[in-house]
Amino acid sequence: MSGFSLPWQREVVLTFALEIAVIAAVLFAAGWMMRRRGRRAFATRLFISSGIAGALVVGSTAAAFTIAPTLPTPAVPIWAQFRTSPVADTPENVAAGRALYMQNCVICHGLRGHGDGPAALTLNPRPVDLTLHVPQHPDGFLEYWIAEGVPGTAMPAWKDKLTEEQRWQLVRYLRQLAAGNP
Repeated sequence: MSGFSLPWQREVVLTFALEIAVIAAVLFAAGWMMRRRGRRAFATRLFISSGIAGALVVGSTAAAFTIAPTLPTPAVPIWAQFRTSPVADTPENVAAGRALYMQNCVICHGLRGHGDGPAALTLNPRPVDLTLHVPQHPDGFLEYWIAEGVPGTAMPAWKDKLTEEQRWQLVRYLRQLAAGNP
């Protein structure tokens, strides 16, 4: 998994660009009105401010359309979001998930799930911070990514190595890890 793979990031950048564009338009209109009324010094400052705001619009929009699309956003079938865990949320299942995490995931994601495991420095893109990533997705998405891996990243598919029950136990542990209860 990558460290910057959240699907809403492009929308955030576009929203920021729109807000800056509105600010630039307001500043430009205010500067134009001041200039017509003879307040040239203040109007010049407003024109400069609108120019800076315009440059921010261009920069953030360029980032949204050039950087964001190249960042891996794992595709997940729509049905995966509706899957619920067949594994009960018991201390035994969480402990089993913890053991699986320590055996298979800690090398990349780190002991606390921050994407800072020993192998993380060698990976591009870096593993995600699970404490931030896990709470943003339904359990079905997490199990799907564990099972199928994430294309364009070092996250492998575990469906041939872990049973479905083990993958769901891992999801149970990841929820605890993200909540700060490892």
